[in-house]
Amino acid sequence: MNGYPELVTYLNKVGIICDFLLLISVGNDSSFTGAKDLQNKMIGNGLEKNIGVLLWEDVILKMNKNNFIIPGIEINDWVQKYTDALDGDAEI
Repeated sequence: MNGYPELVTYLNKVGIICDFLLLISVGNDSSFTGAKDLQNKMIGNGLEKNIGVLLWEDVILKMNKNNFIIPGIEINDWVQKYTDALDGDAEI
């Protein structure tokens, strides 16, 4: 992930509006550590407004709520299988 701050800086400099969205799972603590390290690097490059974090679990829930279709995949099955970590953390 080291090159992304430079890429975002370059693209914005040449007139291509760009943000960096990191898609991670709530159940993976090492991903959050890496995300924080990347955020610190981007802040150091003046890109504090150009980074965001999306949680897979939130994306899956939103896809299901809006009847998003991926041929061959039942989104509702993903909700049942992959969003338990989100529910567990919400109870803490």
